[in-house]
Amino acid sequence: MNGRKINIAFILPSLDRGGVSSAALNLINELNNSKYNKFIFLYDGSIIEYETDIEIIDIKTPKTDSVPAKIITQIKRYYRLRKIKSEKKIDISISFKDNPNITSLFAKKNDKIIMTVHTTPSRDYKGIKGKVYKYLIGRYFNRADKIIAVSDGIKNDLEKNYQVQNNKIQTIYNFINKKRIEEMSEEHVEKDLECLFNTGKTVINVGRLSNAKGHWHLIRAFKQISSEIPDSKLIIVGDGELRPYLTKLISELSLKNSVHLIGNRDNPYKYVKNSDLFVLSSVYEGFGIVLIEAMACGIPVISTNCLSGPEEILKNNEKSNGILISVCDGKKYSSGEPLTAEEKTMAENIIRLLKNESEAEQYKALSLKRASDFASDKIIPQWELLIDEFYKGQNL
Repeated sequence: MNGRKINIAFILPSLDRGGVSSAALNLINELNNSKYNKFIFLYDGSIIEYETDIEIIDIKTPKTDSVPAKIITQIKRYYRLRKIKSEKKIDISISFKDNPNITSLFAKKNDKIIMTVHTTPSRDYKGIKGKVYKYLIGRYFNRADKIIAVSDGIKNDLEKNYQVQNNKIQTIYNFINKKRIEEMSEEHVEKDLECLFNTGKTVINVGRLSNAKGHWHLIRAFKQISSEIPDSKLIIVGDGELRPYLTKLISELSLKNSVHLIGNRDNPYKYVKNSDLFVLSSVYEGFGIVLIEAMACGIPVISTNCLSGPEEILKNNEKSNGILISVCDGKKYSSGEPLTAEEKTMAENIIRLLKNESEAEQYKALSLKRASDFASDKIIPQWELLIDEFYKGQNL
């Protein structure tokens, strides 16, 4: 490779606590340091919620609200990104999220453009925004050198609904650092939280308290679970804009002693490891890496069959590695309204696994085995092959 490292730019809006930032940082950290010079380009360098030793370049174009400000900011992003790509002699640009994908393409210098897509566009974008996004994808995505979808569901959506060319798009799953998760899962739970895990049965969910995660459906289902298994508990790790609504719902359902919102935690794996069951209640997901992380902790999992990753994770050659249930409707119900059919199914399956220890043990073993398929040593070679082939082709 001409005796020098390949210069790679990773372009993101910020390094917030979101799933895309986490997936990006996992990729950045795992790529071979002896082969690649890695740079993180951020629109807003004031939002860095993960520690990293990789060089961060702040483009200093944070999110704005008004239309005129958005236009000015976008022009700045284009010129600054183009300038920095040139200064750093970038060979490969890998972008994350919608705006960086398009902006990186426009700001192309001598670099190869790799876009990544972590959500299902036809589901996420409706109305005027949907029309704009459809135009942008149809017009510009096929100009990228490669588009990486994090699930086959996303890949199929881009091909079917946005006419992205098959030869341009490839599925590479998000991955986990299995060894790191195993080590972190062995840490001790804090004294003030030990009581939540030492007695009775514990169900856990990890995710931002947002519309996508559907926590209210799980909380409503837990009313039925707690009446049948009185010492059962639900732990939700994460924070977000829906906390006031969820807190009120818990109170109105008289579940204060059963459902616990413990906020964001630097190490969620120790709580997962000490729980009996992980439940993903999401209304939609880009991929659902948290499912794999839970499986790596060696506990059984139940997930809604939402778009677009859980089915791909839990089903392998028609074998089920966890329990898939129908996705809930996403409507925010009050405490007084009866459970929906989907919420009842959720409750029934949770009760079944909490009571049936032999079945739970079977799913524990399946969880550990399936999680290995998403370990970094299985996925990183796919990325390195792609990057190396692009660089070789560029320098023939």
